[in-house]
Amino acid sequence: MTGRGIGENPRSNRDCECQQGKDVPKAIQDITGGGAHMSMDALGSVATCRNSILCLRKRGRHVQVGLMVGDHSDPSLPMGPVIGENWNFLGAMECKRTAIPRCYG
Repeated sequence: MTGRGIGENPRSNRDCECQQGKDVPKAIQDITGGGAHMSMDALGSVATCRNSILCLRKRGRHVQVGLMVGDHSDPSLPMGPVIGENWNFLGAMECKRTAIPRCYG
């Protein structure tokens, strides 16, 4: 990390190309200079889960908060990059706000 805290953006929203129809993981990799160290998906849709995973840099960590339900309950995950990039996954069920920093361990 380059001294930025969790939740701080390196650019303002108007500079971010993370808009519908855009390649969100590529935009995040470009903004962060190689990908995010950590990602978290609490929305639980297939698109946000997949984009959150694919924006990681090598040896990054993804935290999936809560259950993915309905049509999103069994998403197709990009296992090739997961293994090849040595990404770490963590599932957090009923994660209290005070426990979130531990997820980023």
